Amino acid sequence: MTKKLFQKIFVFVLVSGWIFYGLSAGTNIARAAIVYITTTGTSTWTVPEDWNDNANSIEVIGGGGGGVNASNGQGGSGGGGGAYASSTNISLTAGASITVFVGAGGNAGTDGAEGNPGQFTLFNVDGITEGCAQADVCAAPGGAGTTAAGISATSTGGEITRSVGQKKYAGGDGGMGDGNGDSGGGGGGAAGPKGDGRYGGKGSNSTSAGAGGGGGAGGGVSTEGKSAPANVGGAGGTGPTGQAGGAGGNGGAGGAGSDGSGGGGSDNGNGPAGVGGVGGNGTEWDSTHGAGGGGGGGSNTDNGAAGGTYGGGGGGGETDGGAGGQGIIVIQYTPIFVISGTLYNDEGLNADTSGGDIIKLAIATGTIPGLYATTTRTSGFFDFKIPYGTQRQPERRWFYGWTDRRQKRSRSQKLPARRQ
Repeated sequence: MTKKLFQKIFVFVLVSGWIFYGLSAGTNIARAAIVYITTTGTSTWTVPEDWNDNANSIEVIGGGGGGVNASNGQGGSGGGGGAYASSTNISLTAGASITVFVGAGGNAGTDGAEGNPGQFTLFNVDGITEGCAQADVCAAPGGAGTTAAGISATSTGGEITRSVGQKKYAGGDGGMGDGNGDSGGGGGGAAGPKGDGRYGGKGSNSTSAGAGGGGGAGGGVSTEGKSAPANVGGAGGTGPTGQAGGAGGNGGAGGAGSDGSGGGGSDNGNGPAGVGGVGGNGTEWDSTHGAGGGGGGGSNTDNGAAGGTYGGGGGGGETDGGAGGQGIIVIQYTPIFVISGTLYNDEGLNADTSGGDIIKLAIATGTIPGLYATTTRTSGFFDFKIPYGTQRQPERRWFYGWTDRRQKRSRSQKLPARRQ
């Protein structure tokens, strides 16, 4: 019996909704969906029905390390910034539940204790969260601020050798503190989509000490935090978009960073006590999401400052260190829309179960139509998955569908687009 393709077989499944009415001719409806996962610890994310295996990216930043509390006349180092990793065009099944883990920032050291390292951030992880072996994409955390024999060593930023992804950048190392000046080092900046995080500045060895500034985040035009001069705090490093870091303190607190720049180091040698400036929150993805700058170090009895979100290392101090910024997962994809239906052998009563029939679809635009092809399954079902933005959309659009068995057009139907 001759196969027929009826209008009713076109069952539109449009997860993100059609946008045909109310648009001027030639309007491009290409759009990217973006998801931020910021809840620390283990959670699940459901793959959306309009997921596109051929146009997606997964980006992650590890948690920043906490700065040390050196105490007893020592200067603590800042914590390291978290690493960045990303991969594109990952194949996932729509509706599947994906296990993710967002790393927390390391706690600050108190009462003479070293800080804690940050945690790994992982996408599609199989139960192990202290390493990257079981994840599709994974970013290593920044190391904890440390001290050694009165003079602190640098802490290590998140390492690319411990991360997994097609693209990887290292977090900035935390700046070294100094026992002679009781001054803390700045936290390292987190790595981001534009590149490596920058180092935190060193503390001064002067008895009228200033602390080091936090490192700038995420590559671009970012810079390292300034090491403290003899009697003022070091300025924070520039952020990836060129935003200046927080000013170093001069007889007081350091200035806060912004847009991924580092916080300034405090100065307690020439005036009242203060704190380091907090690292700037990142803005690469939007005004509140990006790679964080390192926190400024604390001078003498001052506290180090917290690292910026996401992934900035905390500043070191002689009193308390600063906490590291937490990690983040960023999922971006170009949605698809689905046109699906069933091929029948008769007047819509019995589905054709032979399978393998070629179904073609032309989407008219008034100029040259977009042409797509698919094959039926043994149930007679077929579907077309078409990315948004592959065509330019007029106010109304016509679909032309036909079977193409033996490369012959047997029947076609002209179908108007329907708004859902």
